[in-house]
Amino acid sequence: MYAVKTEVGKGLYSIIMDISSNADNFFSKNYSTGVSALQSVIDATGNILAIYLTVWIMIEGYKILWGNAKQSFQNFAFDATIKFIFIVLSMNAGNWINLVFEAFNGAKDFIDTSLSYDSKGVYEKVAIWAGLMGDYYRVVWDKSGTFEIAYMIFIIIVAFIGFLIGAVPILRALFVNTLSFLLLMILAPLAFYFLIFKTTKNPFSQWFQMVLSNIV
Repeated sequence: MYAVKTEVGKGLYSIIMDISSNADNFFSKNYSTGVSALQSVIDATGNILAIYLTVWIMIEGYKILWGNAKQSFQNFAFDATIKFIFIVLSMNAGNWINLVFEAFNGAKDFIDTSLSYDSKGVYEKVAIWAGLMGDYYRVVWDKSGTFEIAYMIFIIIVAFIGFLIGAVPILRALFVNTLSFLLLMILAPLAFYFLIFKTTKNPFSQWFQMVLSNIV
């Protein structure tokens, strides 16, 4: 097994492990709070909508019974069935938020597990790689003269700039797309709420187009 040996390598290893540990701790501490807050908002909105749809079904049903309805029984039965489906969805909208977060956590765990065939996580693999690079450059630094050191520094700077030019835009796009897709999935119950009313169907169409653009 590869092991980090020099002080430079151990320093880089410790820095990356500390950053990854702090990032994981930050998200894990704020995870339950964020999920609970979103669930409360979606549940409250869904309950209000479910009450409204239930009242609508009751009123329209009484109108048909008393012969004052403006629509036929077949149309009422169809509309009531659709609204009943939305009532069921509204009453369980909060569970959708938890399902989305669990799905993303599952994807994260799957990626981490698939790359951890030797029981080391992704963060530790990156930290070991950085530490070994630190060992390599430390050995080269100790055994090189002034000209070789200057040349090595120049090569490192050029390689780092090339990495930034090539990798940063891709990583930024992946991060933005993943985050935006997560937010769109969280807002899915609200988007389907808009689908119920004719005057609010346009926001649903915009939400659906954004979902497709993120997938593509």
